[in-house]
Amino acid sequence: MSNYVKTTRIPNRTQNFASGRYCIGKVLELRGCAWERMLDILGRSQPTDGKTVECARQICMLASSSRGGSSVTAELLQWQGANCSDASSRLLTLPGEEKPHLILAGLAFPTREERFDDLNEADAKKSPVSKLLLEMESEIGHPIPYCDNLQLYATQLYRRLLLQWPKDLAELEIKDAIRRLAQALRISFPQGYRDSEDNRRQVLNACARCFPFIRPSFYDCGRVRVDADTTLLANGSWSIEETPFIMPPPWHNATIQDLERGSLLLRDPSNAWRFSFWQAVFPRQRTEVLHLVRDPRESVQGLCDGWNYPFGFQTMPSDSALAIHGYTDHSGLGGIEWKRHRLNFSICRTLSRKLLEEHQQMSLVQVCAHQWKDAHESILAEVERLKLPRAVVNFADLRKATEKTFNIICAAIRLEKSHSGVAYAKSFHDRWVMATTLAKRVSHERWKNSPFSEEIRALVSSCFFDDVSVKLGLGKMSSTPLDAAPPDDELVATRNSSASSIGVPDEYVAEPNPSNA
Repeated sequence: MSNYVKTTRIPNRTQNFASGRYCIGKVLELRGCAWERMLDILGRSQPTDGKTVECARQICMLASSSRGGSSVTAELLQWQGANCSDASSRLLTLPGEEKPHLILAGLAFPTREERFDDLNEADAKKSPVSKLLLEMESEIGHPIPYCDNLQLYATQLYRRLLLQWPKDLAELEIKDAIRRLAQALRISFPQGYRDSEDNRRQVLNACARCFPFIRPSFYDCGRVRVDADTTLLANGSWSIEETPFIMPPPWHNATIQDLERGSLLLRDPSNAWRFSFWQAVFPRQRTEVLHLVRDPRESVQGLCDGWNYPFGFQTMPSDSALAIHGYTDHSGLGGIEWKRHRLNFSICRTLSRKLLEEHQQMSLVQVCAHQWKDAHESILAEVERLKLPRAVVNFADLRKATEKTFNIICAAIRLEKSHSGVAYAKSFHDRWVMATTLAKRVSHERWKNSPFSEEIRALVSSCFFDDVSVKLGLGKMSSTPLDAAPPDDELVATRNSSASSIGVPDEYVAEPNPSNA
């Protein structure tokens, strides 16, 4: 289990920035040991070589731009798999995005030198892919609403915390760390754990009591943000999982039989630039694309918020000082010095080169607009090139008619409308996943009154988005009244001509709780 990954040395200007990233090998070893403990608890004797994942019947790719609503949509789809009666119509997922596992496999910065998220078939070499599949094998499954085996849940939490606080937790003895977590869970949940937003916060608080280095400010379910915690970013702290961190519920780890009959969901927004890589990793499986689209004004505003969010999202170092108007000159908690050497997540090769090598002068709104446009252009091009079936879902539909849209998604990619999925859909507006604001129900409209609103309006008027927005079914953004959303049509399943796929709505964008930006 001690498959150590060589870590790229980072130049002096950003060495402190990546403190804690040099314990990758130890994290791999500890996660492997914890996985073996989980298998003992579960009474399973399956091989731990990653080959189980290759049994997956089908791949479903949730493709979107960053801040496109993918986090909360993915959680909705996670719960679809929780109580399906037909295993062949169940989605199996990872508790979070694929990025941490790519890092542990040597396929993403800092275990890979390149500072962009693109991967292609040439990157799908045997050794890193084997490490990736081994990592995924220990995570794939679905959430469960109730768990009385708190020793198992504690072990699952330990593995997740290793991704979030690698340097600190890796210094502790594994047996003692898991014992502390199990004891804290038994005190907090003497009758067993039943999943809810409040109970996840209790789990977070229990973890913080066990390990004082854990800061709830950096969790998506946390409700308190401590200003002093922003010094962690200023001092160069890093993690394997990107902040804001998730606090996962108890998890059913998929068996070989589950994978042979179910569909595996991949949901990282940066997969917009990894289609050929995943095709090389899963060459025998049918791949379906669930293309999540959102009003670019909302996504660009969400990206601007993410870049300036002092409790997370900045994940890529820059050796030379950046000068991005609206970001490096945008003062806030933690100051601005740290921003000059950090890029936001989900950066493609082209944008990375413009910012890090060519030092092009761009405003934050321009950078975020490119993030949205580059992602959707790549998704459209790759779907066409690889002839993949594509179902289009507008995030606005999930916001306005969540249960109805969930049913349409299930029909489009042949999933069971499970009770757990429907229950999540009914609670959609109360969900907080990867939020940058604590304001409920209005976050999708905050672009209208933000400091970036005039530049966003000007960019829309310039027709910058039009070519892509038309192809996504959003219509010409430049023709949309500046304070209005794109027109909504009655929900219908449509045939996507460019990808010969079943599509959901053409003219609308689905988003859940507005705070789930």
